[in-house]
Amino acid sequence: MQTLIHQSLEDLPVIPKLNGVEMKGGIIPYFAQDISFVIDCLQEINKNDSLKILTNVIDTNRVGVFGVSLGGIVVAEAAAKDNRIKACLIMESPMTKYVMKYGLKIPTMIMTRDAETMRIEREKFGGWTEKDIQQHLYTMTNTYERLPTDGYFIQIPGMFHVDYLDVPLWLPYGKYFGLTGSIETKKVHNIINTFSIKFFDKELEGRKSDFLNNPQKIFSNIIYKKKL
Repeated sequence: MQTLIHQSLEDLPVIPKLNGVEMKGGIIPYFAQDISFVIDCLQEINKNDSLKILTNVIDTNRVGVFGVSLGGIVVAEAAAKDNRIKACLIMESPMTKYVMKYGLKIPTMIMTRDAETMRIEREKFGGWTEKDIQQHLYTMTNTYERLPTDGYFIQIPGMFHVDYLDVPLWLPYGKYFGLTGSIETKKVHNIINTFSIKFFDKELEGRKSDFLNNPQKIFSNIIYKKKL
């Protein structure tokens, strides 16, 4: 599976196969189709829900997607291909060959860490080769810089990859094994939740946000860039 994922990010010397079939684009384009399928289903349910509960209730004109790690790779690919998606939040994810070629055209927020934090995580827990770090930061930064519309780029020093998930909540002793970063879990999740809600409220609901203009007023430890 890792080889199929990597093929979506960059062309490998040998094209990987799945059930004997060469996967030139890797596996991510197929995962992205799942998101489009869900939107198809929501549109159909909104037109005619057999239980008459959700008919004309779902606003399919304001669809947002978000994902972490592999999920972030998938939602970015879907957002680049499906124009029904109106806002995209990507967390800790390198971009695919398709996204790097064509870019994203919708309001996008990208969350990650700085290179030094990734290296500290490598020392404490493993992974994160220099190639991984370069690929993550270059593709995410490049995607942000080429956005033709609202864009937000957030780096949170001291935050490890797993901190984006709920793992630290049910595995609190993970910090003793180098699994989590130096920021307290509740603070990490408060940062993520605040940015996520403010982003989608602004881009899908049209609500003004003083927070997105100056988030360092509340979270002084972050590195923040925006383009509007």
